[in-house]
Amino acid sequence: MSKTREASVDTRDRLLEAAGDLFSRQGFRRTTVAQVCARARANIAAVNYHFGGKRELYLAAWKRAFDEAIHVYPFDGGVGEDEPPEARLAGIIDSALRRFLDEGRLGRWSKLLIMEMAQPTGILGDARHKAMRPLAEAVDRLMLELLGEGATETDAMLCGMSVVAQVIGMSLHTRLGPPRIRRKFPGPSEIELLSEHITRFALGGINAGREQIRRRAKDDRA
Repeated sequence: MSKTREASVDTRDRLLEAAGDLFSRQGFRRTTVAQVCARARANIAAVNYHFGGKRELYLAAWKRAFDEAIHVYPFDGGVGEDEPPEARLAGIIDSALRRFLDEGRLGRWSKLLIMEMAQPTGILGDARHKAMRPLAEAVDRLMLELLGEGATETDAMLCGMSVVAQVIGMSLHTRLGPPRIRRKFPGPSEIELLSEHITRFALGGINAGREQIRRRAKDDRA
């Protein structure tokens, strides 16, 4: 790689690093291109050259932050497909919590999402759904397996939404909730506590759903 090419790659990398930090702390609207370039020690024209503009830089910064988080906290939590479905569910939940609540650079993607929720730009919509689709599909498949024979795609979708809602709700509550909660979370041991609680709570709901499906099938045969 030529020195010119190396310098270009280095500038792009510095811009992404600076943008990820500033956007995750200040949001899209409060962060200026000038601030990003000053942090990255780059010329303002470099943003247009490498990304096309502020909106594209924002999206690229989120994608990079998400990819970094997924590398460390994969969707399956490192639990293989040969493990029981209950263990796979626990892996998904634990990894999602750790990915969402990471207080370091790996938590930038979730902080960006929180900023997006507070001050919507619409920029992350399609990219966010595309990035999360593998997880949504994996959760739906797992729900069908846990719910057992007779479960419909709607049954699986509703259960999956309930699990995801618990993870997101608990995560937001520990970041944005009352001071007494924010003081306690999210240390490593507390994340483990949250993970075990959500898994236990989710399995209780899934078991109840399985019984409802069995009763439904029995009524249909009557």
